[in-house]
Amino acid sequence: MEKLLTNKEFAEAIGASESSMRRWTNSGAIRTARTVGGHRRIKLSEAIRFVRESGTTVVRPDLLGLPEVPATAAGEPLGERSLEDRLYEAMRAGDATAAKGCVASLFLSGTTVACICDGAIQKAMQQIGELWREDARGILVEHQATGICLQALGVLRQMIGEPPENAPLALGGAPDSDPYLLPSMMAGIVMAEAGYREMNYGPETPLELLAVAAQEHKASVVWLSVKVVDDRAKLRRELTELADHLNTLDTKLVVGGTGVEALAIRSVRNVHLMQTMTELAAFARGVASHKAGTDASPNKATAGVP
Repeated sequence: MEKLLTNKEFAEAIGASESSMRRWTNSGAIRTARTVGGHRRIKLSEAIRFVRESGTTVVRPDLLGLPEVPATAAGEPLGERSLEDRLYEAMRAGDATAAKGCVASLFLSGTTVACICDGAIQKAMQQIGELWREDARGILVEHQATGICLQALGVLRQMIGEPPENAPLALGGAPDSDPYLLPSMMAGIVMAEAGYREMNYGPETPLELLAVAAQEHKASVVWLSVKVVDDRAKLRRELTELADHLNTLDTKLVVGGTGVEALAIRSVRNVHLMQTMTELAAFARGVASHKAGTDASPNKATAGVP
């Protein structure tokens, strides 16, 4: 269940008065939900939306169930560039709390999930991935940083909230020869921010089972993260079969990752290649918009019938 806040809790979280909070909720600037008992509450995702769009500063993140947001020695919020540097330092030091705070702060400041993944997280993981060249213990740092990154992504997912029950569905994972967790988790959260219900099956997922799941759940989009390619011919064949099957369902297949180029699948029908999470987010919004427009259009056979 998504966290629900009282007016008082949210007011204290952002350093506002309760009278200001009542004015915002009464005017609709902050949307509220009703409990079973009829009390008005503010969903965490709605509180986050208001903070991001209004530029409000969160002074008590603990009241929102969020990690402490890093600040400078003078108590001022860090800029985006400084947060990126601080994220790397925190992940290298194994400081999960600070790392989660950096990621939460980036999102609260208005940075999209896709941009956080393509920017701060990717930059930090790339830098950490090079540490082993100087010291073999860098491998341990990288493994620990991966776990911290997963926790930080979990905070982002919490802040997004749940989409409506009638939202389009996206599902995906990585092929059964690919053990990497992060790329598919990032893709799922990007899809969630784009307004989808997401089902992330994670690493080492047989592609034939993705096809079954897509048909069973009537998915609009299936994503596939490819980093490791053990058998290029086999994976290309399975991916082509998946794309063909999804095409019969009117389901889009998006594929990304560092292993994609080895597969030579640019010409495969119903395969949409993505180089970044930002591209994935734009594609997902386009598919959702097109589907919404198609669903809203009257059926030709019944057009004009009341």
